Amino acid sequence: MPADDENEEKPKENNSGNARSILSNFASSTTAHGCSQINQSQSSVAKCVWLLIFIGCTIGAIICITALLQKYFAFPTKDVIVLKTGAIAAPSISVCSLNPIPSSFRTRLSGIAPDNKVNTVLRALDLASERVANTSFGLHEKLSESYLRLNSYIWIYENAPGENETLQFAHELDDLVVSCMYQGIPCDKSTVKIFTNPYFYKCYTFNAMDYNDTYNGPFIHSTGTKSGISMLFFLDTHDSGETLYNPYCPLGGNTGVRVVIHQPGTIPDPFNDGFDVAPGYSTNVGITKRKRELLGRPWGDCERREKLDDGLPFLYDRRSCKLLCLQAFVAERCGCVTSYLPISENMKNITRCGQMDLENFNSASPNLTTLEHELDRLSCELKSVYVILDDQDDVDCDCPQSCERDIYDYTLSQSEWPSGGVQLHFYRHIAHLKGEAYFNSSMYHLLDDKVNTNDSMVNMKNQRMIQQNFLRVNTFFTSMDTEIVKQVEEYPFTDMISGVGGGFGVYVGFSIVTMCEFCVLFVHLLRAMIMDREKRKVKSAELHSSKVIPTKTAW
Repeated sequence: MPADDENEEKPKENNSGNARSILSNFASSTTAHGCSQINQSQSSVAKCVWLLIFIGCTIGAIICITALLQKYFAFPTKDVIVLKTGAIAAPSISVCSLNPIPSSFRTRLSGIAPDNKVNTVLRALDLASERVANTSFGLHEKLSESYLRLNSYIWIYENAPGENETLQFAHELDDLVVSCMYQGIPCDKSTVKIFTNPYFYKCYTFNAMDYNDTYNGPFIHSTGTKSGISMLFFLDTHDSGETLYNPYCPLGGNTGVRVVIHQPGTIPDPFNDGFDVAPGYSTNVGITKRKRELLGRPWGDCERREKLDDGLPFLYDRRSCKLLCLQAFVAERCGCVTSYLPISENMKNITRCGQMDLENFNSASPNLTTLEHELDRLSCELKSVYVILDDQDDVDCDCPQSCERDIYDYTLSQSEWPSGGVQLHFYRHIAHLKGEAYFNSSMYHLLDDKVNTNDSMVNMKNQRMIQQNFLRVNTFFTSMDTEIVKQVEEYPFTDMISGVGGGFGVYVGFSIVTMCEFCVLFVHLLRAMIMDREKRKVKSAELHSSKVIPTKTAW
């Protein structure tokens, strides 16, 4: 038995010696700092000191590397600015008259049938004023709360939105834009698209595109007014012409043109974007272009969406997506769509919040239940708009930032135009420019008998009307430099690898070669453990077979 015990101890000694030899060989040959000192030290104290130094440095390296990894996985970013010089694609320019219904509409209004819906709406406006003044009316309080909402161009449009209704009185392109010159040649009207807006009625986009267009549009190759677009506008306004005025609307009572400069293919939003140009002035609009490029996940939350959802043929932009989402919020909350927000194709059949049963409204004894429901809908719209204005983040919208978008910055300068000495000459030039079309234009009906007579005194007296009705807008680039603001990784993967390598190198002298050496060490130790386990199994089997005593079986 003692002999057997001795045999059992030998594998342990051999294995122990094998492991020690592996570690000893590794310590003497590795490129890691300090390991060789542990092996070469003669005393146990020195070995312990070097071991503690090595362990401490390893802990320091781990702390340093953990901080580097935390920094990397926070995915920090920074902005860099790059200037690109060269030809710039022309932006889209959308224009709307601030007074949606021209003075000449009265001439056209007198020629329509009495039962036309526009006449019905106008009668409803007059009746609304009477009922607000009548405190005995059953829904006087609710009607008073919504009166300013009713007494608006938006309400007229909501109740008579067709081309044969309200829109037939709006500004036509040839009447509103008297002249358009792009780089000294007439503008291509095939690229001008009309879009309707509940406040401005008819608006027009020059260099218009949508998602399906393959045409990239013109490019600007030089700066200055001669390389841009110059437009002359006729406003068709008259001192004696009455217009609707809402003191709570920021656009109420204005005269002029709203101009929106935007990226081609995106939805113009004249109610929230753009700038106003007053009549009687020539306005220069100097444009510079910026481009914003953002990173997607995990560094940012932008997405490369190409097209707006909801069936609209426009490029994706976050603001339009947000407005469409807010429209869906109003529709879900009130059961109607508001005219203050864009309406998608999917929602065009939903009742507008201001749409009312005009026959019931105009009757001497209206159905108060129906009218109350319609006024409650207006109240709901107003409250929903307040919620949106207070904090849009309260509405859950899937509208991430676009990874790329164009931004147009502009500066404005104005001068009085046309000046007093050239007003009559200017008007006669415009009349000649329009040719035969002049005699059928709204300009002819409003101004010809006032400023184009044989009586020079009458002409001089009325020439002020020219400044009241005309304006000029010159839009051009002031620089051929495009400022590209790029969001880039502040701590890229290569820097993280360099930092990890530097941390290991400073503390324990680790390199990629050293890491490979440790991998080989672990493989050797694992192999030694497996071999030791196999030897133990074989030895155990041998001992078991030597202790078995054969016996004879009696038959």
